[in-house]
Amino acid sequence: WWVVGRYIADGSLNGGSAVQLSAHPKDHPAIAQRFASLGMDWKVVSRSHSSADSVNIYNMGLVRWLREQFGHHSHHKSLPTWCLTMDPKWRQALLDGYLSGDGAEFVNHGQVCDGIGTASKKLALSLGTLAQTLGYNVGYSKADINV
Repeated sequence: WWVVGRYIADGSLNGGSAVQLSAHPKDHPAIAQRFASLGMDWKVVSRSHSSADSVNIYNMGLVRWLREQFGHHSHHKSLPTWCLTMDPKWRQALLDGYLSGDGAEFVNHGQVCDGIGTASKKLALSLGTLAQTLGYNVGYSKADINV
């Protein structure tokens, strides 16, 4: 479920053949460990235009399932409601995978907190609900960014 969370955070689908995860080289060992445990074929593709590489997983069934269940493109990803009733270990792994890609630590009134960022309001609300099922306190804020 960690891999699914990471896909939701910063993954994309390359047609019907590969799941692409954007990852800084420091993240490669953690990702490699997860893929090895799943027995999936994968490789790192360096990108000259970015500090992050593309870690590609070649599994057409996984590509199809991720698209059907979680969507694709940042504004269209969400968690299906059945994720909220999974075993708590799986829900935590899903959340941890997301945090590994789009999470950040910050200090709030002297307490270290985890935060997430997403372009999708629907995803923010569903991730917040997921965190609440695990006993986390959740707050939301909106940033108006004019680029």
